[in-house]
Amino acid sequence: MIIIMGIFSFAFSVLISILVVYLTFRLFFRLFSLADLDSIAGGNVAVAVAAIGNMIAFGILMMRSLYPVSAVLQDLFITTQLTAQNILKTLAYILAYIVIAYCFSVITVVISSKLFQKLTTSIEEADLIKKGNVAVAIMLSGIVITIAIMVQSGLGDLMNTLIPHVDVEMIRVK
Repeated sequence: MIIIMGIFSFAFSVLISILVVYLTFRLFFRLFSLADLDSIAGGNVAVAVAAIGNMIAFGILMMRSLYPVSAVLQDLFITTQLTAQNILKTLAYILAYIVIAYCFSVITVVISSKLFQKLTTSIEEADLIKKGNVAVAIMLSGIVITIAIMVQSGLGDLMNTLIPHVDVEMIRVK
């Protein structure tokens, strides 16, 4: 049963990772009005660097937030009776948890980017990145990644409060 849980957990992680990367990539272009895939295909390295910086930041935030999902899966496979109802309930819970973590990740990345752009009023980051300014893209990506690294622990702690904990009886040693 443990190996099945491990395989399921791994497959679920791969699926969620692909979905998060896809959504983040699409969201990046909508939120920051930088350009689209055509600009990357056309060789705009600055847009690619900015997009990758945001995806790395999302990955950092989601990695810490998704770690507790394995605890819920372990609870399902080890301590809960495997019924269709319990499996659906657990998957619904995990999906809600992932959506909440992703929303907090979006809020973190967007606010950090926008606040930095407000603090640097002499630079129009989005316009410069659209024009191919790699230095600005690296700077903005570095800031977003740094903030994600700094915030990941707090976000992870917040998300851990949403994980149900299984009551385990104390074992008395004589």
